[in-house]
Amino acid sequence: MIVLAGASALSLHRAFQMRKIANKFNLLSLKTDARNSIKDGSASVIGFFSILVATQFGFVQIDAIGGMIIAGYIFSVSYISLKRSSLILVDSWQNPELTDMIKKIISERFSNEVLNVKNVLLRSAGMVDQAEIHIEFSGDTPLSDIEILSLRIEMAIRSKFPLLKKYPLFLIHLLK
Repeated sequence: MIVLAGASALSLHRAFQMRKIANKFNLLSLKTDARNSIKDGSASVIGFFSILVATQFGFVQIDAIGGMIIAGYIFSVSYISLKRSSLILVDSWQNPELTDMIKKIISERFSNEVLNVKNVLLRSAGMVDQAEIHIEFSGDTPLSDIEILSLRIEMAIRSKFPLLKKYPLFLIHLLK
């Protein structure tokens, strides 16, 4: 019981330290890992209390009830983690000046072809930075024209920001 209590306390303490660091750097990947660590630490605490009640008060069914509580908690945290797992790959960093400049370049140079720049997400990838750009086009624009236009937009952005690489995918919204 002493080992279980110590491991539970240490695990929960470490999890809350991770959460503090994750909130400080505001990265989704760290936040998800911290949430998972809190789940592990709280599962240890629930396990400790269910074993404590089972051994001290003779209510042996509490161990199974504690296991079901832990299973439900693991499922809920896993569901949330799985739902957000795609966003971990896009840990974007915020630079409002750069995103505004990219939007301005696209709006000025391609105002006849582009209806709207929805948003620009920036992501650091080693020595280069990447941009994911969400653009709205008219619904009657041919796909071949959109592909050519996206390459022209990429070249315009790269000419202004040589270290900024286009993320491999432009997200395109077609409006009718």
